[in-house]
Amino acid sequence: MIVPGASFETIARTAAERGVVRGAEGSVEEWLDKRIALHRTHPGQSLQLQSDGRWIQVSERKTSDNGTVVVYTDVTDLRQQTALLELLQGVAAAANEALTVEQALRFCLERVCAHTGWPVGHVYALARDATDELVPTDIWHLDDPERFKGFREASMETRFALGVGLAGRVLASGNPAWIIDATKDPNFPRANAAGGAGIRAAFGFPVLVGRDVAAVLEFFAGEALEPDEALLKVMANIGAQLGRWSSGSVPRMRCVRPRTGRRKRTAPRVVSLPT
Repeated sequence: MIVPGASFETIARTAAERGVVRGAEGSVEEWLDKRIALHRTHPGQSLQLQSDGRWIQVSERKTSDNGTVVVYTDVTDLRQQTALLELLQGVAAAANEALTVEQALRFCLERVCAHTGWPVGHVYALARDATDELVPTDIWHLDDPERFKGFREASMETRFALGVGLAGRVLASGNPAWIIDATKDPNFPRANAAGGAGIRAAFGFPVLVGRDVAAVLEFFAGEALEPDEALLKVMANIGAQLGRWSSGSVPRMRCVRPRTGRRKRTAPRVVSLPT
């Protein structure tokens, strides 16, 4: 791709045509015009997203003989760390401004889904009875409500006992949990509904009030994915922040209302571990 004597335009065009640069697919000429204009008028530093998800910092410097020295640096890790820090700060700021628990949790769902690109987010809350089970709430993020209708309905009819399903595992451990493929996980009771909606990977994290789990936020992707430990660490911090915002009061967190409707409904089924 880069050989002695090759012009900048040739190098940039080759990268675009080979699909190296994200955003150039299907519009090589348009992307190339913008890239050449940037090269000619604004030499310096710019960020470039590659098709494989890496972020490359491009540093350009003009030479005395009218040439250009270009240095490409992989800054993917730094970029991801910055994005996670911004997510953490954004959720903390929103929680401080929220008037209700629901507002804070809903904003958190939206921000996490936007950051990850995952299409589904949902909140399970601790039941307001003596069961210590998790019950579904009406707090959802759905990129495509029609596509995920069946999964949403299955979730709204299910409450989880300690250790059962993704939410129950988080409840039992008090830590974030990740499922690579929910359709193949033996401890994911909504597997059939997940498969029907094209859901695969999942993760969840607790909202901790002191040492107690008051709610679990769960998220779902359309492909099987390996655990992202850096992401889970930030999610744990977000859960702790949401818990601290509740002023250390478990009853306040319990005010997240379970699913209710104006028409009579069948009570959510309780899923528990086999004996």
